[in-house]
Amino acid sequence: MENPNIDIIMQYYADLNAFLLPRLTTRFLDGFVGHQDTISFSLEDMLANFRFNHARLSDLKAHTLDIIAQDDRVAARWTMRGQWRETSEPFGQNGLTLYRIEAGKIAELWNMQGAEFTPSEPLFLQ
Repeated sequence: MENPNIDIIMQYYADLNAFLLPRLTTRFLDGFVGHQDTISFSLEDMLANFRFNHARLSDLKAHTLDIIAQDDRVAARWTMRGQWRETSEPFGQNGLTLYRIEAGKIAELWNMQGAEFTPSEPLFLQ
């Protein structure tokens, strides 16, 4: 049986890729906390980061490569691709995010991302 929490995360990525921040915010539980490295961040912090990146990068899209779920956890391995607005050079970054879902919303996430890279080949999705 498919875990309905996967649908929640896929809707989040669809809103992120369409840069629909007002709708995206409805996907998060009040009191959401994100974690990366040794810092914790709020939804407002994350939205500010999305706006900052959207201003610097064009055609920025996140693609899930693998997504698995068990109980209230969803793990998504992703790649993000775009183009620097100033130089038109390609941009890429890979990562893995673990989400905790509560009451049908994202309550918490742990983000691990690799260094930025310049893609040498186009991204092929199945």
